[in-house]
Amino acid sequence: MFKNNLPHIYAWLLLTPALILMGTFTHLPSFTT
Repeated sequence: MFKNNLPHIYAWLLLTPALILMGTFTHLPSFTT
């Protein structure tokens, strides 16, 4: 069970920070101006 879920967990651990970073970078111009 856990071995099958590991790739899914690792994918989320890598994707969530990437999505947050992309969200902050896309909103940066609105904050700076």
